[in-house]
Amino acid sequence: MGKDLKGRELGKGLYQRKDGRYEARTKINGSDVSIYGFNLRELKKEFQELKEEARSSIDFRRKHITLNE
Repeated sequence: MGKDLKGRELGKGLYQRKDGRYEARTKINGSDVSIYGFNLRELKKEFQELKEEARSSIDFRRKHITLNE
């Protein structure tokens, strides 16, 4: 659980940098997903959309295809 500069909990994968920007990061299917922003609400929305896109992306699915497939 990340924290902001005042010590408040932000949620899993979210934290506030010393310059005031918020960062959200996670790892999905072996690939790093991260996003920055000054507005926490907008960042959470964009981060959720980015995670869903990464989970359903064809590029992420191709990494697990075997030669037989």
